[in-house]
Amino acid sequence: MKKTGYDYGVKISKINPLPDGLIVADDLVAFGGAVKAFEDLEINIPKDIAVASFNNSVLAKHSNIPLTSVDINAFELGREAMNLLVDAIEDEVRGGKK
Repeated sequence: MKKTGYDYGVKISKINPLPDGLIVADDLVAFGGAVKAFEDLEINIPKDIAVASFNNSVLAKHSNIPLTSVDINAFELGREAMNLLVDAIEDEVRGGKK
């Protein structure tokens, strides 16, 4: 059976003592998974455990649940990844010579 973010939130809730915080890959995953599990289990965020994630989505900005969210600027990240890929391909075509 495939585990969900909610399942991992439940698993984390059983750690004694709870970790100080949890880092999740994405705001939507955080809210739909671990945060929901913590709410259902009456674990207070941020009093009992802090949650941090990435993307700084509208959901994170307007939620009543305090979530630390890092704005990764996905467009610029994608642009830079493409530039690195093109450079690597061009380098390969030139035989490793610049």
